[in-house]
Amino acid sequence: MRDGRVWGSVLLVVIGALLLLNNLGYLAPLGLSAWQLIGPLVLIGLGGWMLWSSIAAKPRLETATLAIPRGEETAARITLEFGGGVLNVAHGAASDTLLTGTFGGEVERSITRAAGQADMHLKTPLDVILPWEWMSGCRQTWDILLNESLPLELVIKTGASDTTLDLTHLRVTKLTLESGANSMRVQLPARAGHTEVRGTSGMASLSLHVPEGVAARIHTEGGLNSCNVDTERFPRVGQGYESPEYATAPHRVDIRLEAGISSLTVR
Repeated sequence: MRDGRVWGSVLLVVIGALLLLNNLGYLAPLGLSAWQLIGPLVLIGLGGWMLWSSIAAKPRLETATLAIPRGEETAARITLEFGGGVLNVAHGAASDTLLTGTFGGEVERSITRAAGQADMHLKTPLDVILPWEWMSGCRQTWDILLNESLPLELVIKTGASDTTLDLTHLRVTKLTLESGANSMRVQLPARAGHTEVRGTSGMASLSLHVPEGVAARIHTEGGLNSCNVDTERFPRVGQGYESPEYATAPHRVDIRLEAGISSLTVR
């Protein structure tokens, strides 16, 4: 990771020096301006870094493990704020823990407990990995297991990531997706009662799988370049889609996506 910082630092110093010389008028007698040089310089620097990355050993992030014990709470709200890389979430935490996981790189965490609920926040530090380090293959990976016996509210905030959420066996009552240009696959809960799914920002690709025996209501707002909904299970109703048995189903999901998604699939 230090190699990427060195290349970036040198490039910034050179660009700054060119701008200074330009402002002082030293480049004018040569018939040049700083802006004529910065573009090629950036490309040369990026090409040099990529060449170095291809022949040098790729940096690797250290892996850390984390286990958050369960207290007396009867419900939990979990926020995962993840930058770039691979995020996997599933069930499987022990009954006496809220969350266990392995994390490639550092993770900031906080938890409060009050009125029978735990509020937990896991976040990628801003300086864990720089863009050129991510491009060279130094991608973070989070593998997280959650407690399946507690009602959960999940908030997933991701950047340029590849995200898989297997919530099949989890009691997720509300899922909020705040994601950027990424690919996300979500297996929705099979026996959580009523689950709300809310998407509040654009995604490159979102795939939602509704388990058999679970009814769904789907409503989207904003542009969709591609929308592929299984209309045999979820017929078109007004401006959205809805299972015929939605109103009386013991297990159902209410899906509302409030911003543009390039590609949406619901099965």
